[in-house]
Amino acid sequence: MPAAKTPVTVVLTGDDPPLGGVRRALTAPLDLPVSLRLAALPNSGEEQVDASGPRIESSLADARKAYVDGQFTVCEHAIGPEDLVVDLLGRGKRAIAARLLFWGVACRVGAGTLADAATVAREFAALGLDLPPEVGVVAPEVEVTIAQAVREVAEKPKTSLRVTAGNMAAGHDPDVSVSIDGRATGCVTPCVLDAAPGDHVVGVEADGIVPEARRVRVDAGGAAVAFQTVRASPELAARQWSARYARSAAVDSSPSVRLLALAVRAPKLAFLAADGGRTARLRGVLAVDGAVDARVERLALERGDEERETPALLRELLVRGKVLEPAPRLYERAPFWIAVGVVAAGAVLGTYLVVHQPPGREQVTFQ
Repeated sequence: MPAAKTPVTVVLTGDDPPLGGVRRALTAPLDLPVSLRLAALPNSGEEQVDASGPRIESSLADARKAYVDGQFTVCEHAIGPEDLVVDLLGRGKRAIAARLLFWGVACRVGAGTLADAATVAREFAALGLDLPPEVGVVAPEVEVTIAQAVREVAEKPKTSLRVTAGNMAAGHDPDVSVSIDGRATGCVTPCVLDAAPGDHVVGVEADGIVPEARRVRVDAGGAAVAFQTVRASPELAARQWSARYARSAAVDSSPSVRLLALAVRAPKLAFLAADGGRTARLRGVLAVDGAVDARVERLALERGDEERETPALLRELLVRGKVLEPAPRLYERAPFWIAVGVVAAGAVLGTYLVVHQPPGREQVTFQ
């Protein structure tokens, strides 16, 4: 029974015509103990539609109309749930979040629920949001309420907010980027931030994980928040790869190839790039179980050489990544020792004949 072949997924990118030669080489029969599957790159032209945008704009328009009409209870209901602000800030949409909270203050001031209005205004201030353009259409008391909250927050000393992230399934803490209140911090976990006392929105994201944002209360003594990251689905990983690496010069970087392996569901991924020009260049990167294990290059190839060089490059890549065993060296091969034996036997026989040659006969004649 023939041995099972190791499955390897191959993804190609690069320029034509060298890319065509690489593809032809991979679709022809290969003398390799692997089963190849060619996978397409994620569709980099696919844009993820944000369906919440029109709905939020419609809610803001309803709130504004209700406020102008003096229907302040209707105005409050039009704003929507508080968690909507968390979602918006988690995605970096500070301007829309500011408008939602602003109208939340305006509706409550109009309804005379000033304590509730002050609470929303303090949240607005703690998040460091800017007043939206609609400030000119509301009563002056709304702006006064927000300005008072901003002063209160500014007078309190900032404190520390510690952010960590872990993955229980993976058994380690991944490095994830941290945002606060919809702004990137440039900090990766574990991360300690300065934050004003109050409610904040902390978000975490990284290649290959599901981004998450949550509301965190920071008091005068500081606060800590721990995230348990969740592995991204292949569909999410494909969108992340398209957004971050599809048009990047770092397309064959280790982070790109790791994310691509998740996107195309490939435990063993060979990423091959063919660059054209006066001479061709082939590059190969191998990822095994999410770790980049090998890189191989072929430089200054003449036109057409890429079809001949691709199988050798792929073999070397798989050997370096320990997917395949290296070919035995000359002295480890049976034919080598057979040949050596034949030569040695011939040498021994020749020596024997020289040493043991029978003595010649001499004839003496008398005349």
